[in-house]
Amino acid sequence: MRESCRAVAAGNGLTMRVLSAQHALYWAHPRRVPEAFRRVVRARRGNAWCRSVAQPSPASDRLFIDHANALDDARNRVGQSTVRLGGAANLGLLYDVAERVEARRVIETGVAYGWSTLAILLSIAPRSGHLWSIDLPYPYGGDRQPVGVAVPDELREQWTLIVGSDRDHVSGAIAEATSGAGTLDLAHYDSDKTPSGMIATCTALFDALRPGGVLVVDDVGDHLGFKQLCQRLQVPPLVYDHHGKYQGVIHKTAR
Repeated sequence: MRESCRAVAAGNGLTMRVLSAQHALYWAHPRRVPEAFRRVVRARRGNAWCRSVAQPSPASDRLFIDHANALDDARNRVGQSTVRLGGAANLGLLYDVAERVEARRVIETGVAYGWSTLAILLSIAPRSGHLWSIDLPYPYGGDRQPVGVAVPDELREQWTLIVGSDRDHVSGAIAEATSGAGTLDLAHYDSDKTPSGMIATCTALFDALRPGGVLVVDDVGDHLGFKQLCQRLQVPPLVYDHHGKYQGVIHKTAR
């Protein structure tokens, strides 16, 4: 199972990621070609910076050893989906961080099949934690939306899926998640791939973290937004290389 997760997560981020023929046709439209070109240029710059600062991923095998059956079951459910989505993030890293901070209140943006969702839930479930996730509906899913299919029924009571954009829903999700507690323990960002969108949402998530909380940002090689975010927050950039993809991690310390 670990190798399967590695396979779906692989990719160097230097070109546009084409997920289906419909996706390819979308970006082949003359009006979208300039934006596709800009994304490729931003990704080359982002990857070059990440390579210059990245460390090897410190993720352990705990998730894959302790929850092998749950991951195998999830792979079977995902395999039955007729909609092609992107692959998993650095699940081992995300699970290890959730365990280390003993996360109970978590927000993530971006769900897709729900691999990251599952990794977080497997950590927080024994602590009676709760996860709030925000994601857009997928345009080719119809009535059979693939969002979150990796998540089993027994974990869904500890999961709230909010359908919509970060811009419209992140403030409400933060308010709900921190009600009575005041802060988040962990946030995971894997949604809007524009620098401005990432910086805006990640700033809001970082501000909601408790001292000692952690923000994990996926695909930071897509552009220089994570570098700019760290400069804005006045924190050192921590970037991990996971099979050619890059994750950024920010620890919130008491000021």
